[in-house]
Amino acid sequence: MIGNYTNRQLYLEESSKMKDNKSNKKLNNMNIEANEISENDRKYKGKVLIVDDNNDTRDYLADLLNEFDVYHSCNGQNAIRTLKMVKKLPDLILSGK
Repeated sequence: MIGNYTNRQLYLEESSKMKDNKSNKKLNNMNIEANEISENDRKYKGKVLIVDDNNDTRDYLADLLNEFDVYHSCNGQNAIRTLKMVKKLPDLILSGK
């Protein structure tokens, strides 16, 4: 025991400091300045595939997600056909049951 600390307490305190430093470094590395974003990234619209057997639900979700490129499919087989036709896979697939 060193002073009022046990070895375990010293270890936990030191490892906690190290963990906080690593977390801060990761967060700092994740920050991106607005001017670092390429022109292609600014123009990119995410792609969403909506798979649902209810036409009203598909239309409603497509309307909510109108800022994205939205693809519709009424079932899984149709969704697979759609995925084979698009050049790049969608960023998000929303599916019913």
